Order: sequence, then C-alpha cells, then structure tokens
Amino acid sequence: MRSEAGLAASAAAAMLLLAGCTPVEMRGGHGGHHGGYVAGDDACQALPAQRYVGAAGDPGAIQGAKRASGARSVRVVRPGEMATMDFRADRMTVTVDKHGVIGRIVCG
Repeated sequence: MRSEAGLAASAAAAMLLLAGCTPVEMRGGHGGHHGGYVAGDDACQALPAQRYVGAAGDPGAIQGAKRASGARSVRVVRPGEMATMDFRADRMTVTVDKHGVIGRIVCG
C-alpha cells in the first residue's frame, strides 16, 4: 500500500505534467498573444478580401486583397509549397493554384 506522502508526490507530478498541456491564455500569461503579436485593430479580416478569390494572383490583386483585409503582412502559397502553421493575427495567406489563380484567402 502506498503511503500518503508517495500518493501526494504522484499527484503533484501528474499536475505538473498536465500543466504543460494547458494553453498559455489559461495560465494567466500572454493573454491574447499569438506568436509575439497582440490582436488589435490592425488584425487581418479575410471577409473583405474574398472578392479577389478567382482573380489572377498578380501583385496588384495580392496588394488589393492585403489592403481590403487590413493585414500587415501577406504570404502567397503555391502548389507544393509548405507553410508554417503558426498563428499571426496580422497576416493574410493567399493560396494560388498551378495557373496562378487565387483559390483561397485566410488570415492567421
């Protein structure tokens, strides 16, 4: 049979392990921060940029979508290219097909 001290130590170890799975926002630190960026008035809004879906992904359309979304940065992802999965509230991601046509516009 385990002693109370051993049981308490096991419970404490389990809580420490589970704390590593808790999102930062729930731990009280960095509330609202994602990748060093605080979401605010300049966060990307994808809905206004959707009018560019189906257009040629030329620099003019990309910049127009960026202006419409309010994003501070933009990345274009082409077929076969890899993209990081980090979240950035100020970034717009434009996905183009093999013909250079914009197929998707999302923020993050």
